[in-house]
Amino acid sequence: MAGFKLLGTARILDKEATFKELINQDIRCWKRDLASSIFDSVESSQISSIPLSLGDTEDKLIWHFERNGEYSVRSAYHLYTQYKQAKSPGPSNYSCQQLWKAIWRAPIHNRIRNFLWRLVNNILPTRVNLSKKGIVLDVNCPLCLSFPESSHHLFLNCEFSRLVFFSSTLCYRVPNETYICEWLTAVLSCGNNFYIQMISYLAYKIWCSCNDLLFKHKAAEPCVVAETTLENVCEFNIYYPKVGAKQSRIVRPNHETLPND
Repeated sequence: MAGFKLLGTARILDKEATFKELINQDIRCWKRDLASSIFDSVESSQISSIPLSLGDTEDKLIWHFERNGEYSVRSAYHLYTQYKQAKSPGPSNYSCQQLWKAIWRAPIHNRIRNFLWRLVNNILPTRVNLSKKGIVLDVNCPLCLSFPESSHHLFLNCEFSRLVFFSSTLCYRVPNETYICEWLTAVLSCGNNFYIQMISYLAYKIWCSCNDLLFKHKAAEPCVVAETTLENVCEFNIYYPKVGAKQSRIVRPNHETLPND
């Protein structure tokens, strides 16, 4: 039921049937056998896992993408940008080659290079990507709990991530209307090694913070993430002086060379 749409073909029930037909009204539980006979195993399992109210309450429409269930222009706009990104053609072979070269030339640790490569290829195990593989889970971003956790949302739109970037020594503002490949291409070709390092490491630290929250139940503060990132970048430049940034001191960002609002 990715995107709230049935992927399989429903059987038995007519076109006008509602989910009410799948509920045993006497004991307020799902008719699992009926659901299994109509939908495939993944969808019937998802339907049966939806909790049912024990009280006699009327159904109502809610907007899933806000915690209070109320529609907002802000959430609709974010959904639209994600939909637009999914439908837009991918980058050309030439621009891809340029981005790959920029990643491998970047003055960063190999672990960060590998992370950026996975990010550009959209193969990070975000909740949206896991859902596409048939894994049943809550797709909402664990950091903000407001929107589906796609790579685009996590690194460009999530309020937590935007605060991390802005809390850094760069005071970096993530562009409002851009895509992952365009964003990283602009960052990696900005000509300032220190900026390249900081933004690359910040993105990696955001991914680590998300995983720490999920698997270790450790919530991080954006300012702390930014501080530890600066320490990691400085340590890298000390241990790898030939690879590291020539400009490793704390400086103000040059907004003319970086993508910004």
